[in-house]
Amino acid sequence: MVRYAGSVALRQVCYHADAKQGLQDKMGVMGKVFLALAALIILVIVGGGLFLAYAPSTAPSQKVEKVLPDARFPR
Repeated sequence: MVRYAGSVALRQVCYHADAKQGLQDKMGVMGKVFLALAALIILVIVGGGLFLAYAPSTAPSQKVEKVLPDARFPR
């Protein structure tokens, strides 16, 4: 009886290994490319957000003086 229980456990382990291998076969190259692109897009978004959050941003400021002619303003 012990040998039978051991063989059942062995079959279950082999079944789970086969199921995992089948999932990897189904994923294929296109799945790996998709995951890599998704990870890259997420990294770019997070990196851009961190840059915008922590980069020093100073608005350019300078004094502007312009003389407007009186002819432009009707009385």
